[in-house]
Amino acid sequence: EIGSFNPPPRVEEKAPEIDLRTLEKETSYLQAATLFKLCKDLDSRDIMPAIFFNFSRKEIERMLKKLVDELEKRQYDKYFGDEDAKYRTKKLNERRRAEYEQKKKAYDEAQKMKASAKQESKAARASGENEGRGGNKSEAVDTSADSMMVEPIEPMDIADEIDDEFTFHSAKALGVGQEDIEEEIFKA
Repeated sequence: EIGSFNPPPRVEEKAPEIDLRTLEKETSYLQAATLFKLCKDLDSRDIMPAIFFNFSRKEIERMLKKLVDELEKRQYDKYFGDEDAKYRTKKLNERRRAEYEQKKKAYDEAQKMKASAKQESKAARASGENEGRGGNKSEAVDTSADSMMVEPIEPMDIADEIDDEFTFHSAKALGVGQEDIEEEIFKA
């Protein structure tokens, strides 16, 4: 006969006393670095957008604020974190400003030429000169390319733009550029 099972006697272990006033739940998932790492991981797997679920609205809002703060801090550090970063950012902004000034000057000149051409044609019509189609073609000024020129947009500081490295937006959902994103936010 197989012997009957005799469990060992129970030993009453006394649980250590816990001060419930100091007890806190585990909140590592609320840390900004953890949230950033999680979002980067989801983004690298191309499974964004994602929904974070938590029973506490306050915790969700706190998580969002911490994540946004972390993204802003990392972007700031990228552009101003040390002297080299500050120098690169300054030079990049100067180059962008110079390109803008060059485009703006060309645009202003094109607008002046367009206005001048309109005045000349108006004066010619009023005086009855250049009769017939096209007038005196040897003196006609072609401003069609100038009139198609779009006014350049003044560049913003690169550190204030949305940097792809520090955003998790979906280009399919919100568009590709900063203007597209801002437009969507404005609509909401």
